[in-house]
Amino acid sequence: MNVTNMKSFSNNQFNIVIDKGTLDSILCTENASTLVEKMIDEIYRVLDDNGIFICISYGNEDTRKAYFVSK
Repeated sequence: MNVTNMKSFSNNQFNIVIDKGTLDSILCTENASTLVEKMIDEIYRVLDDNGIFICISYGNEDTRKAYFVSK
């Protein structure tokens, strides 16, 4: 399934979402910022209100943090 469109999952379906490298991979594509925004939106859509999102990234905090601060 495409992380930018997880239509098979309902809202608030998961207690935890773990990303190990997906963010890094998307950042290597064209339209990276748009795709990352869609990815983050979908993750927060399927994540329970009290859920936890863990992102494991090779990038340092300064280059990744901006993608999460508005959420």
